[in-house]
Amino acid sequence: MSCSQCGGAVPPGGSCPSCSGDTQGDSLASHSTAAVAGGSPGRAAVPPLRFAPGQAFGERYTLVEEIGAGGMGHVYKAIDVELGKTVALKLVRAGSAAQEQTIERFRRELSLAQEVTHPNVCRVYDLGEEDGTLFISMEYVEGQSLDDLLQSVGTLSTKQTIAIGRQVCAGLDAIHARHIVHRDLKPANVMIDRFGHAILMDFGLAYHHGRERLTGEGAILGTLAYISPEQAHGQPTDARTDIHALGLVLFEMLTGRRPPGDGGTAPLALREPSERCPPPSRFSPDVPAGLDAVVLRCVEREPARRFDSARALDAALAHAAADLSSGVSGRRLHLPARRGPMATVAAAVVAVLALAGAGGWWAMHRPRPAPNRPVVAVLPLETVGTSADDHLGIGMADTLIAHLAAIPSLTVVSRAAAMSDGAARGRGRRLAHDLGVDYVVSGSILRDDRRMLITATLLRPDDSVAWGGEYDGTVDDIFSLQRRLAEGVTGALNVSLTPADRARLARPAATNLAALSAYSEGQALLERPDVPGNVSRAVDAFRAAIARDPKFALAHAGLGRAYWQQYKETKDPSWTKQAVDAVTEALQLDPDQIDNRVALALIYDGTGRPDAAIDELRKVLARQPSNDDAHRQLGDILVDNSRWEEGIAELRRAVDLRPRFGANLSHLGYALVASGRPAEAVDVYRRLTDLQPDNSRGFQALGTAYRQMGDDERALQNYQRALALGRDSKAYANMGAIYFARGRFAEAADAYQEAVRLEPRSALMQRNLGDAYARLG
Repeated sequence: MSCSQCGGAVPPGGSCPSCSGDTQGDSLASHSTAAVAGGSPGRAAVPPLRFAPGQAFGERYTLVEEIGAGGMGHVYKAIDVELGKTVALKLVRAGSAAQEQTIERFRRELSLAQEVTHPNVCRVYDLGEEDGTLFISMEYVEGQSLDDLLQSVGTLSTKQTIAIGRQVCAGLDAIHARHIVHRDLKPANVMIDRFGHAILMDFGLAYHHGRERLTGEGAILGTLAYISPEQAHGQPTDARTDIHALGLVLFEMLTGRRPPGDGGTAPLALREPSERCPPPSRFSPDVPAGLDAVVLRCVEREPARRFDSARALDAALAHAAADLSSGVSGRRLHLPARRGPMATVAAAVVAVLALAGAGGWWAMHRPRPAPNRPVVAVLPLETVGTSADDHLGIGMADTLIAHLAAIPSLTVVSRAAAMSDGAARGRGRRLAHDLGVDYVVSGSILRDDRRMLITATLLRPDDSVAWGGEYDGTVDDIFSLQRRLAEGVTGALNVSLTPADRARLARPAATNLAALSAYSEGQALLERPDVPGNVSRAVDAFRAAIARDPKFALAHAGLGRAYWQQYKETKDPSWTKQAVDAVTEALQLDPDQIDNRVALALIYDGTGRPDAAIDELRKVLARQPSNDDAHRQLGDILVDNSRWEEGIAELRRAVDLRPRFGANLSHLGYALVASGRPAEAVDVYRRLTDLQPDNSRGFQALGTAYRQMGDDERALQNYQRALALGRDSKAYANMGAIYFARGRFAEAADAYQEAVRLEPRSALMQRNLGDAYARLG
């Protein structure tokens, strides 16, 4: 058994011979086990404070189950009846003089945690008291602690360690930006949710520089196994204290051991100054030399020798990840000994940098771009708090898209694609997968009267956070906040900006908040054209935005889309002229807005003017040759007009630009089938089903390609796979056709019956079923 305080060996049921810690304890100062479903409950260090499942806690909460306990009390999973959401409640008994300092820490935990809004930091909502019990309500995380994960799997791979380490760095950077030092970073306080996100928990020991301390000078706080030398000697702490703790956590993830890994009773901070941490590769030979150097620099005894910030550590981890991808990491390097503080960086990593051919260190949140250029999707920002502008986040996101789309070195997914039915099923990993993008931008707007806080994150397809930013101001600063947000995202993507690009980022999309709010309302209404009256109300909202700002290009474009939707619903040709006029006005106001030209092309094509549509799309591609949406739509129009070779060439370009986007593969496969090239279509549809094994339409299309080749057995197999994923009338109809051709009329009738149930108003389906009945007599 290991002592949870120092990590040393402890006889069963006994005390640690090194620090005299009880195996039932956890840390040298009061703290709590974080609220995570599936995590192991901690051990209570306070008098019992227990509630039965289903018991009400005050008028607002219903307790579900206890999920943790520790020095400050108990943690329960609970339902917030007012909000209708699951939360975690941390409870501690109030009124005990002996607990006065603990309760003060409890209050301070709330005040410090509420200062930080970041995806890798647990959200804390409220502090209150109920019948003599203090409580904090916070985000409920469904997953397990990193400690539990390591207990179950032993060690993590190098890639997993780097991914989790970088997410913790992002959380620490957000904390340190508020001048807060966590001081109790350890695996038990890092939670891994069910999507693999790392979330930093528990501010019970955190310290805000510039505020009154709760402990005197010389007091030791923290879990002994993870404290830094300065903590162990009661010396002042700063951000580098948390860097030291994270280095110890990285070591444990890589090796499954607590540093220094020899199983001794004393933790690293209490060893002789001459005793240093060994490299992780001593215990895990697969750990590359570059990552060894990163970990060893984190755990230097002298703070001045460590990374000076979480950003600097993240940059080092990013470089280590890049070396893994390039194959450099496989070579074991013998690094020279340091000769002094000035050699800290160079001596540790110069050999790795030389072999990798890297030009230098990256700043925090500056990921390596995609092979050609980053492909980015932007989601509407969620509006939180008390605000009349419930839809303002839509306008903010559209403004960001407009800024980013004009930068030639970026490919930005259109808003329509990002909010399509298929893509809207999820966020993060699922959305990035469905859209085939490299990054997803999401965020929120917290509005309280005139104060406004905008938070944004840049997510990779593996749901790791590449960057996070916060922008604080008032409603009067909204366009400045927009500019800063756009600059933050472009900086995080590490794209080169020309002076013209920078000037564009500085130019606001609208001149006043009222225009932006009206535009946002119009877009929100237009997202639900199925609701009666929404489209006409959207027209009114866009007109109101234009009345407030006649040069608001996005509002003119939105009005054009609303007019086009009116045409699709009524087939009144007068709407098409108004749609063209509105979008044309938008283009005159802002010629760089590629999406507007694409929208104009779709209007031309939809009203029987394919040549005008083709001309518009060619103009798009002359300005932005990497726009796969434009290549795909141009290919579709050319194919529809029997210009097969030109159309297929455009669709192949779309696939080359965004190979992980299912729609590009689907459209190319259709064109190949329609042009009588089923063997090539099979190859394309196989790529689609490999990419999206849950896409029933992909297997249905693959079956059709096999059918055109004359391979009915494989066609049937794929139709059956499609139906196993979801009922589809076309798959049933195609199976019926094969059975009918083989004279298996009863099976054909059964298949056609299912097709008719799904599509009863299809004359073709009814006729096929009639033919099968006729053959059966």
